[in-house]
Amino acid sequence: MDTATSDSDMGSVESSCHCQEGWLSPRMKFILSTTAAVASDLIIDTGEMAEELGHVGGVYLAEHIPGDQLPRGKKSVVSWIEGFAAIFGVIHDMFEAEKIPVADALELALSQLPKNKQKLIKAYGKNGAEVDSVLEALVHGAKEEWEENEFEATHCYDNEWDALPKCAEHDLNWTLAEDMLAG
Repeated sequence: MDTATSDSDMGSVESSCHCQEGWLSPRMKFILSTTAAVASDLIIDTGEMAEELGHVGGVYLAEHIPGDQLPRGKKSVVSWIEGFAAIFGVIHDMFEAEKIPVADALELALSQLPKNKQKLIKAYGKNGAEVDSVLEALVHGAKEEWEENEFEATHCYDNEWDALPKCAEHDLNWTLAEDMLAG
């Protein structure tokens, strides 16, 4: 008996895969999208103290941005925080629209924002900060919360999580997610 797999057999295996573009599993998408939505709010909430101090220490997920890309001074901190939060909001919106926010697609989406939002995005990038850093912060933050059981305890308590198809290869493949999103 021939055990080789034919092209038609391969097609049936691929068609049963629920991963978007062959790598983004429904569960990883849920984790990243939820983290982005939470981040867009928490960055603003945790940024209130930073505005008073003139630095972003303590701002949610800012520890994942390279230090030389962080702002200094009260005025620049305020705009940077708002821009940082706005980028996470766009990432969440892209996931909700069934788009994957890879760096190029995210930059395109950001360039199509209204002028007032684009000013915030420019303030975020003033010190050389790039969207790749935000995507890396997204994946690192999601991974940390998952590994500390915070994400699952907070966001996976209903039937929505249980109903998501599982993918043994991609569900918690943080390295793949970071490589694909940030490049």
